[in-house]
Amino acid sequence: MKRIITGLALLMPSTALAWPADSDWVPLYLGASVVEDVAGDHQTDASLDLVGDSLSPALLWHADSDSVYFRLQVSDDPESNSMFEPWTWGVLVDIDGDDTNFEYLIASSGASAEIEAYENDGTAGVAPAVEHYSYVAYLDQTDAVRRAENASHFAVDLRVSRAELDTELGIGDLDALRFVGFTGASVYGDRADVAGCDASLDTCDDLTSLFSYSVYIDQDEDGLTNPQEKNLNSNESDADSDDDGLIDGDETLGDADGDGYSDVMDCDSDNDGLLDGTEAGLLSTNLHQDTNLANGCFFADEDTVALPTDPYDWDTDGGTLADGIEDWDFNGKLDAPWETDPNDSTDDVDSDGDLIADVLELLGADGEVNDLDSDGDGISDGTEWLYDDDNDGLPNFLDVDSDGDGIDDSVEGAGDDDGDGTSNYLDSDSDGDGISDLIEGDGDSDLDGTADFLDLDSDDDGIEDEDEGAVDSDSDGFADFIDDDSDDDGILDEDEGNDDQDNDGTPNYLDLDSDNDGLPDEIETNIDTDNDDRPDYLDTDSDGDGTPDSEELDGDDDCDGIPNYIDNDHDSGFCDTGVEIPGETGDFEVDDNPRDVLFGGGKFTGGACNLAPVGAGWLPSLLALGFLMRRRRALGAIVAGLTVSGSGLAQDDLGLNAQRFSPSVDGRTFVTLEDDELAPAWSFGGGLWVNHANDPFVYRPDNDTLDETAILSAVTTASVVASYSFGPVRVGIDVPVHLQTAGYNIDRIVNSGDTRLSIKGAFLRAPVGSVELGLGGVLDTTFPTGSPKAWVGSKRVGAKMAAISSLRWNNLVAVANIGARSGTGQVVADLKVASALEWGVGASYFFTKSIWATAELEGEHWFANKGQAVTPMEWLATVHVNPAQEWVGTFGAGTGLTRGVGAPDYRIVGAVTWSPGRRAVEAEVPVDAVVDPVTVQQLPIEPGHVVVRAVSPSGDPVKGAEVRILGTLGKQMKTGSDGILEADLPPGEYEASVAAPGWVGQSLKFELEESGTTDL
Repeated sequence: MKRIITGLALLMPSTALAWPADSDWVPLYLGASVVEDVAGDHQTDASLDLVGDSLSPALLWHADSDSVYFRLQVSDDPESNSMFEPWTWGVLVDIDGDDTNFEYLIASSGASAEIEAYENDGTAGVAPAVEHYSYVAYLDQTDAVRRAENASHFAVDLRVSRAELDTELGIGDLDALRFVGFTGASVYGDRADVAGCDASLDTCDDLTSLFSYSVYIDQDEDGLTNPQEKNLNSNESDADSDDDGLIDGDETLGDADGDGYSDVMDCDSDNDGLLDGTEAGLLSTNLHQDTNLANGCFFADEDTVALPTDPYDWDTDGGTLADGIEDWDFNGKLDAPWETDPNDSTDDVDSDGDLIADVLELLGADGEVNDLDSDGDGISDGTEWLYDDDNDGLPNFLDVDSDGDGIDDSVEGAGDDDGDGTSNYLDSDSDGDGISDLIEGDGDSDLDGTADFLDLDSDDDGIEDEDEGAVDSDSDGFADFIDDDSDDDGILDEDEGNDDQDNDGTPNYLDLDSDNDGLPDEIETNIDTDNDDRPDYLDTDSDGDGTPDSEELDGDDDCDGIPNYIDNDHDSGFCDTGVEIPGETGDFEVDDNPRDVLFGGGKFTGGACNLAPVGAGWLPSLLALGFLMRRRRALGAIVAGLTVSGSGLAQDDLGLNAQRFSPSVDGRTFVTLEDDELAPAWSFGGGLWVNHANDPFVYRPDNDTLDETAILSAVTTASVVASYSFGPVRVGIDVPVHLQTAGYNIDRIVNSGDTRLSIKGAFLRAPVGSVELGLGGVLDTTFPTGSPKAWVGSKRVGAKMAAISSLRWNNLVAVANIGARSGTGQVVADLKVASALEWGVGASYFFTKSIWATAELEGEHWFANKGQAVTPMEWLATVHVNPAQEWVGTFGAGTGLTRGVGAPDYRIVGAVTWSPGRRAVEAEVPVDAVVDPVTVQQLPIEPGHVVVRAVSPSGDPVKGAEVRILGTLGKQMKTGSDGILEADLPPGEYEASVAAPGWVGQSLKFELEESGTTDL
């Protein structure tokens, strides 16, 4: 509410018959400039020489409720001996928009200073011959012509009745009017001077360049003329410019509150807090169509009976209390008992000056009208006032708890602790910690002298209340913000803190396993077993033995009563397991068949989920060894090689490549999938891909209580890729080096991978509706350069052929691959590396030209096999950044979706690639674009910019021609009305295809070089 109200005398509109003040005149315009005319271009008589410049125009006009006025500025005094010279001054009037002729001539002729109107029969030009005029009327109006003078020039002012313009000439408020000012010896004679014509009048007979810009007398029919609205800065085409419900013409033309805004543009003209429409008693049912309620300047009067108040008088009843003080909820209605009547001055008495009328203060318990703090809460009545913030029916100045939060105003005070602009006694959250005062209360949980409702850390545990919140995480009856152990793990919040040790999104003080090692904090506690200054609940290797707690856990392998995770020698004893200790030679024995005793059978799979059964009739030595590995025994040289049951093949004789990751060698939009996009002809590309796969090849016991054995537990691969484009065909190579290979019986960390030769072709790219369809194919040949012993070599030459399809639409690119690869015939237990069906789908979304994200799903099915072990399937999500023109950085991750061989627990990928002419989706770049279906010229314009002009053989623009620029998305674009389309494109080769209804289409290839320009 506006508390300080001032009353100002209203500025009433001038009487209709008064001539406009100099400041009221509005210039008429020729195009973007006012009407100007040089001095001296008429030599007969200086009073006929029209003159004007940008500061003092030659032709102006005005209109009020009664008349329309014209001012023609001349070089010399138009009067002699107080009488007008026997000349003619007037305006030519156009009402039909025809540039060739005018419809009416309105002028004052001779010393009589009377105004007459003549009609032109349609003859073109500034001065038709006399026979083309017909007299219409004498526009009778007292004082119709006057002489005016300013600091630099003289002027002839004409006044014409709006009523006679309507009845005699048919000119109304909504007619678009254009004017030409002129002088002459008579109405019919040659013009002496024409406003805006500085040359010989013979050269200015064409009205096209002389008619002023169209104007209206009252375009919105609101009672204010367009010139008046121009001077008031109101909207000439909006009948309610300030959207207060009052038509502009019904408002005063002054500035009632002196705020610099005319009342026409001020929806609270008297600054009393009540909107003008409310004070005028308007309802929402009777508003003008131009009143825009969305602007918030109108509120309907809720009292349809009582008298309205004066929108232009801040104190309608003159009782010294502003209307907005008396009707303080601004609804136009007297809301008893806590409002007074703005139309009754007798209820305005305010003895103590707190802006609360005595009649309202009498309603208080003490009935005291001179008490500045009626409720004794230390906050003045003038501050608390009549508001009722807690809606309890008692105004704040009488309410000891104004916000109803259970804390007295006298305790909260009028301060603003959180700086949010709301005083504490009205603030539901005084300290801004996200916990309401009602919940925090005025207690002092940490006894620090600051009440909880003002204390940012109520329990003094070093974690702010805003972070802890009012939840009760451990359901102990104490909200976290006053609970010293919010997760009830036996470790105080002040010790755990608000950090997130394991980066799982849950802070330590709420995390039951802060270091994510599989051991609850409650078990690990706050002790520091290995004295490394990191308590066990935050230490991933509590005993400092080099083996993570997540592997050791809280079992007791040596039965010594000390959990493994804090026992740095938990193999020192041996519990009864049914397995004998391996001897010095590395031999071992078991009570029964190792597969049955230890595993009960099993299967080879990938590391992901959804296990499908496969045969399990082999590898007894591996299974026994796997058991020993679970026991954390030192294996030494127990097994020198892997023996496969029934096959007689050593491990290094097996050909199975469990590293499935195979990046696209040209490193463009997608990672593992191919699309139909090719680099510009005769260009090289290349890059470095690094990916890490966890558990791509494991042995899983059928006994769920036993751990899986990782055959290939981890592989980190660096792939160097290179490609060369021959135009429609790309040839590339992928040379992988496995920087880390870890798993069963893998004795070398670094191993080579299978080299791949890739040939890709693009067969078709064409628009289909609003999208671009692309088709292509790829042929890959794999050479056995990898290491079979590390499960990253196939031992046979292999081939893959796949079809490619892609769709491009705005910022989206979708791709699908389907094909087949050959098998190697290698057999690993129950698995045969046979030929397979391969497939993949993906989508890429460009957020900008240089940032995009992709999602890819791909898999395969090995023929002549059963189970999910032979149906690996993975998904991969990546983000790509193009920081420089040719360079792309990529990072992403994915997981296996089945337990197919090679589908890992997770995969992380990253790359830096160089892709010349990479085609980013250009949807964000405004392409007002470019077309020429007929003629082609090459002209340099600006770097990286192409302009296409669609023109007919005669050189006329073909408006709205449809254009596709292939080599981007082939997106359909249209020229503007000038037949021109412009676009900024990356360097490369393109083809522009142009079509328009009724015209023969044309295609044109062009090359856009870096820092080059092309104009077609």
